[in-house]
Amino acid sequence: TNPPVAIPQVPAGLSAGDVATSSLAIAWKPVDDVEGYNIYRKGNGENEFVRIDSTVSPRYIDDSVSVDHTGYSYKVTAENEMGESAPSDELDIAMPLPAKPSNLFVGLKGKTFVGLVWTSHGEATQYNIFRESEGEPAQYVGYAKVDTYYDRTVEPGVEYTYYIKGKSASGESEPSNSVVVRTLGAPGK
Repeated sequence: TNPPVAIPQVPAGLSAGDVATSSLAIAWKPVDDVEGYNIYRKGNGENEFVRIDSTVSPRYIDDSVSVDHTGYSYKVTAENEMGESAPSDELDIAMPLPAKPSNLFVGLKGKTFVGLVWTSHGEATQYNIFRESEGEPAQYVGYAKVDTYYDRTVEPGVEYTYYIKGKSASGESEPSNSVVVRTLGAPGK
């Protein structure tokens, strides 16, 4: 007869693969005599590991991550007919910063408003809008949850420079391209 089946060894060698704001990949060394692996995860700031999935392969892509977290920790167990191994060592993966917004342009302008439009790439929880004006340094003027923003705090006939930064729990992206716009009307009217 064959030797008795034992509970599998603990998976070792957990490592990060491709890291993106939409998915995190992990891999580990294969374990002998397994039927599958269980993936456990906790987000930064959470107290408990929760089983999120199982796989028969010694690698996994977690596409249920969120930019609301600064990162995630993973543990993996091996399982066969005799039971589940102890968990692997913990693997911590930081969420990357969002990609910088691109293609910023002025959609509309008037005496008292400037409408901005950009491409966001969907990797941020919000988009922070910054504005410079003649002789004044850049300042934060507001944020948007979508790819458009109307700045209704401008003065007539003034030249402004705008740029956008994507923001997530991990921080802010690099700034988008800048656009320069002069509002309609004469200054001070």
